Amino acid sequence: MVEKSKKYANDDWNKLDPAERLQAVHEFASSGANDSKLFISAALNDLDDDVRCAAINYLGDLQTLEILLQQEGTVGDAASLQYHKLLSGSFPSELTEQDRIRVINSLGLKSRKQVALLAKCKVAGSAALSLIGDNEDLADLCMFAASVFVRKAAAEKIEDIDLIKELIGKLAGKDKTVFKVLSSKVSSTESKDNAKEKAQKVEKVEQPEKGEKAQVEPLEKTDPAEPITTETLEGEVGKINTALSALSHKNSSQIAQVTSNLRKLQQQVDQSDPESVTPAVQQLQDLGKALAVVSEKNNHYQGQLFDSTNSLIEQLAKALEDGKSDETNQLWNKIQSNIDNTSGKISRDLKEKTSELRSKVKELRDWKIFAATQKKKELISQMQHLLESKMHPPDKAKHINKLHNQWKALGRSSENEKLWRKFKNVSDKAYEPCKEFFKQHRATMASNLKQRNEICAQLGTFLETIDSSAVNIVSVNKVEARARDEWKLYAPVEHSRIKKLQKRFYGLMDQLRLIKRTAMQENAARKHSLVAQAEELTSMEDNKEAMNKAKSLQAEWKLAGPSSYKDDRKSWEAFRAACDKVFSKRDGERQEARAKVESALKDLHKIIDSLDELLKKGDEEFRDSRKSYVTLQREFHNLLNPAIRKDRKRLLDRFERIVNSVEVRYRKLPDKKTLQARTVLDSKAQYCLNLESIMAACEDDEALTNLMNESDKSAWNSLGSCGNSQLDKKMDDRLQRLTKVRKVKQYEALLLTQENEVRNKVIELEIKADLKSPDQDKELRMQIQLNQLKIILAGSLTGKRIVNTRGNLN
Repeated sequence: MVEKSKKYANDDWNKLDPAERLQAVHEFASSGANDSKLFISAALNDLDDDVRCAAINYLGDLQTLEILLQQEGTVGDAASLQYHKLLSGSFPSELTEQDRIRVINSLGLKSRKQVALLAKCKVAGSAALSLIGDNEDLADLCMFAASVFVRKAAAEKIEDIDLIKELIGKLAGKDKTVFKVLSSKVSSTESKDNAKEKAQKVEKVEQPEKGEKAQVEPLEKTDPAEPITTETLEGEVGKINTALSALSHKNSSQIAQVTSNLRKLQQQVDQSDPESVTPAVQQLQDLGKALAVVSEKNNHYQGQLFDSTNSLIEQLAKALEDGKSDETNQLWNKIQSNIDNTSGKISRDLKEKTSELRSKVKELRDWKIFAATQKKKELISQMQHLLESKMHPPDKAKHINKLHNQWKALGRSSENEKLWRKFKNVSDKAYEPCKEFFKQHRATMASNLKQRNEICAQLGTFLETIDSSAVNIVSVNKVEARARDEWKLYAPVEHSRIKKLQKRFYGLMDQLRLIKRTAMQENAARKHSLVAQAEELTSMEDNKEAMNKAKSLQAEWKLAGPSSYKDDRKSWEAFRAACDKVFSKRDGERQEARAKVESALKDLHKIIDSLDELLKKGDEEFRDSRKSYVTLQREFHNLLNPAIRKDRKRLLDRFERIVNSVEVRYRKLPDKKTLQARTVLDSKAQYCLNLESIMAACEDDEALTNLMNESDKSAWNSLGSCGNSQLDKKMDDRLQRLTKVRKVKQYEALLLTQENEVRNKVIELEIKADLKSPDQDKELRMQIQLNQLKIILAGSLTGKRIVNTRGNLN
């Protein structure tokens, strides 16, 4: 079955005839195979409506059914029925209770009612019933719902007392649970006795017992008191011989009759003249022997019949006890037939055993006739309810047919003809809207038949005009898909007229597929040739020429039409692999060049970073790095490959900017004498700073005095001269001011004096730079500005040139 499923999952499915596909669907279902993919594919895509409907009947996928609900005709009807079966739980599915309730809540009233009618799941029945409030709909559910829970719950929701009373009359003796619920509702508004009298009203009618099987006519008798003549004897012997030859050992009553006649004839022979009847005596003896053989077989047969009849009598007693009327009638008729075929003591014993059961059988038959009468009245009430209901015509027709089958199964009843006429009259009226519906349905089917004939005609025209040497697969696929979709759209069609049309349609579609398949095979051969040519290019030495030819082959490939999916994919993979192999050589060269460019970029960035590091060095190291700078410049220009396009401008801009900065610094770099002087000054300044730090750490005058006494000036003298006597003098003055200090307060005063001098210098600079001074220095700043103003005024009076207070300091 698994292999068969795989086979049907492929294109082989569409090659089967509709009858074979239909049989395949039923085989999968009957074998227990849960191949939902097969059912979904057949339900959605098969060209035959019967196959689609059969697949829908085994479909358990709710989403697929929701798609199929949008279609009209038999497919839509089948999908609607299966959809409601899934929701009602009457067909197995994997729906959870929450999903079932959610979908039921989203349905319309008609669908909810259908779910409630079919519900085998309590959850589904409760969910559907909770959304139905119309009394007429609830009455329909009371009468026809499959679940007793739904029938009972619907009965509990009905509020119309008149409708409840009508339903009580229809359900009496049929549904005890619903009957009790409705009776209880009536008793709450009326007296209990009146409600019970109306609910239990019945009518008793007797049915005459069937006549027993007719007895076999006896053979002609003769009077033993009269003397018998030779002619009469011969005639009677001939009659007995004829009757005996026609007998079977199972004809018990006739064997008994022939035996009686033979004995009476023997008595007449014994009383007659021996000479006159001598010729017939031997014949009588022969008949007696033959009859004895038949009688012996008959005795054995009657013994067997006696045993089997006793067994049937026991079964009859059990059937009577269980109240099984149909089984009782069958057993009783069989027992009577057996008794009729017995004779003598066996017949008397069997009749005696069945005599006590006869009255019970008659009583059960009478009850069946009564029950059938009452049941037929109920069926008439149900038919009347169908007449008044607003049920969908197809559903109503099914219920009408169901009621007719129930009527046939009941057999005879009292007032049989009268009840039948009434039932038939109501049935005909109830069927009127169904008749109109089916009339319109037949008109739709006729229109669909006309449209399908037109589809076949268009297909035939297309097949006649198509050029088989230049088939456009895409256009053929569109024609095929459109024909298939339109064929599905115009459904259903009358079954008696569809078979020939389907054969024509499938034949045309097969021709179309054959043309397409042939064209696809030619396209496949063309692509195989292109693959072979592309593979030959991989061995060419001239890679440039190989690439040009590969591009030409690629252009030809685009012009080649499609082939089958598998062959197309396999050919394309081989063709692409061959082309990639050709172009991979060029790509290798490009990758190598790209690697060189990337390596050069890394080296260029390193050179620029190295130049940037030169600028961070001190003056002395910077002066000594001149040779390295020149080397880096040369390496940069050597590595600047023309292949570097994207980053070339950015690298050059950065390189030139750094080079300019380096050149400027080289130009501004001081000479060695100046650098030497700066080094000496820095050393002396650092010496003073160290001394000041030690002095600041002294806590009293004694410590400070000891420090100054122990200070060694030889270290200062070892620092030498900076080459500028004025600067040397200033540094010496700074040291002397420090060495003269012997007290802490004196040192603090010196610091304060120096701080004020520095503060004044800073404020003067802020004034010249036009910058704000801190709030605590505002008063000092005003004093300095006032002093500067006095100097300016004094200078203007003496005619001397003064420097602008906001100019640069030299």
